[in-house]
Amino acid sequence: MSELNTQLKFRSRSEGRTLRPFEDLDNIQEIFEQLCLKVNYQFGEEDVPLGGSIDLPSRYLPTIGISLFASEDCVIMLREACLKLDFQLDQLSIALIAHDPGRSPVRESELILLIGLDEFDGLITLFPRDSKRPRSMMNGFDGYSIDVHLVLNTQLQQVPLKPWLRGTILAASEVRFSTNDFSSSLQPRPLTDEIRKSKGLDKESWIYVEIVDDVIDTHALNEVILVWVDDNFLRSISLMKASDKIIAEYVFITPTMTTLVYEASKELAQKSADGDPFIFDGSNSALLKMLFIRCQKFAKDWSYEQFTNQLMSDPQGVLARCLSAGKMKATLQNAVIRMMGDLDVDEA
Repeated sequence: MSELNTQLKFRSRSEGRTLRPFEDLDNIQEIFEQLCLKVNYQFGEEDVPLGGSIDLPSRYLPTIGISLFASEDCVIMLREACLKLDFQLDQLSIALIAHDPGRSPVRESELILLIGLDEFDGLITLFPRDSKRPRSMMNGFDGYSIDVHLVLNTQLQQVPLKPWLRGTILAASEVRFSTNDFSSSLQPRPLTDEIRKSKGLDKESWIYVEIVDDVIDTHALNEVILVWVDDNFLRSISLMKASDKIIAEYVFITPTMTTLVYEASKELAQKSADGDPFIFDGSNSALLKMLFIRCQKFAKDWSYEQFTNQLMSDPQGVLARCLSAGKMKATLQNAVIRMMGDLDVDEA
C-alpha cells in the first residue's frame, strides 16, 4: 500500500459530458460503484455501497470499524475495463478521503487510503473497531463522508481522447456517515418573519414542523422534514450554558418528535388500509429506523413487525419511549438541578 503522505492532487471531472468523450470511463464508473464500505459496529456488520449512506447513533460513529470491499468479479471487471483503455494497473490508485462537514469554516479533509489498483485484492481494513482515526472522522454530531476515487497516479504521454494528467479522476463516489440521533438529524432552521409570512403563520408562531413528503419512505430525514424555530430563540440557545441549553432544546424537540411519531403512525395505518402495507426491514426508512433505535432500550425484544404494529396501535407509548431515549430523564433532572444550584455537577 502506498504511503499516505504521498502527494497526489486530484483533478476535477466537473466538465460536461460533451467535453469528456471517454465513453469507457462511464463503464469504469459503473463497475467502480459496485465497491462498498463494510461497516462494523455495535449491532453487527453492514455493507454500504458507494453512493449510499448509513445512519448510526452518534456515540458509535467515532469507533466503527470500516473496510473497503469489492467482490472478486468486481475487481476483475474493473481491472479489465482499465486495461481496455491501455492503462497499466500500477498507473492507477484507489484513494479514500474523509471529510468533516461540520460548521467550521475550516472543514477538515484527510487522505486515509492510497493503494494501487494492482495491489487491491478486494478487501482492505481501513479502521478496526475502536481504533484511532483522523479527527475528520470523529464528528459524532454532523457525521462525515468518505470520498472514494480511482485516480491516475502518474503522468502519461499525451494521447487524444485519453486521460493523461497525473491526478485525473477516472471514477468517483462517496459514502455518507450520518447520525440518527434526533437532535442532529433534524437541525432546526431559523424561523424569521419572512419565513412566517411565506408559510402563512402569525407573528407569534415560534415553531413549525413542515412535512414536505411521505415521512416513512425517506432515507434522509432532513430532505422531507423541516423544523423551523424562532430565530431569536435559537440565537439565545447558542449562548446558553450546557444545563440551560438541554432544557431549552427539549422545548422544541418534544413537539417535533410528537409530530413525527403521529405522522408515521398515520401513514402506516393509511398504507395498511389501502392494502399496500409498508414492510419495515430496519434500513428502508430513516424515520422508522430512528424511532426503532430509540425504543430498543425499553423494548429489546421487539421485531421490526412488532414495532410497526405498536406504532400504528399505540403511538402514545412509542412516543413516550422515544422521548426517554439516551437517559433523557436523568439528563433533564441533572440539568434542572444545575439550574437550581442545588448540586455541583460537571457540565457535559
